[in-house]
Amino acid sequence: MAMHIRVIAGEFRGRRLLYPGGRSVRPTMERTRASVFSTLEGRIRGVVFADLFAAAGAVGIEALSRGAALVHFVENDPSAIDCLRWNLEACRVPAEKHRIHETDVFSFLERGGLSDAAAEVVYADPPYSGDETARLLSHFERAAYGQLSVLVMEHRGALEVRGLGALESVRTRRFGETSVTYWERRG
Repeated sequence: MAMHIRVIAGEFRGRRLLYPGGRSVRPTMERTRASVFSTLEGRIRGVVFADLFAAAGAVGIEALSRGAALVHFVENDPSAIDCLRWNLEACRVPAEKHRIHETDVFSFLERGGLSDAAAEVVYADPPYSGDETARLLSHFERAAYGQLSVLVMEHRGALEVRGLGALESVRTRRFGETSVTYWERRG
């Protein structure tokens, strides 16, 4: 059974977003999204934003609602992509303001998708089960993204990673079992 969540603030405030039912997709909850965008206040307007493991797009649509110039949604679950397309259409997001990459996040990254996107702010919400969080941390440790100023990752439990290449961990917020860690460009 499908579920609905809403856009918190900005141009699309109050719009209901559709999420597929089942356990394969876990939406970022409203309280977590509110905290993330409060922390990123003033850093979203006019930027290129990437939503990795986007699911039905709540985080990326929230970024668009708050003035992001362009959002790259990276997702490979067909039911989530259907909901993402429906949500973008329901919010009447112009086609030039979003790109949907129907692929595995790691394939996208390995093909240079994040460099090609020139993303300045990246939000990643990998599945809590499996090794995706560790793989993503390893990728950002090795990769050099000159345009990237902020990486935000939703995860379960604590992460003991202070630095990721040119990025330095600046804060972690906990929301029950969920944590959100922020890395910013050094200097």
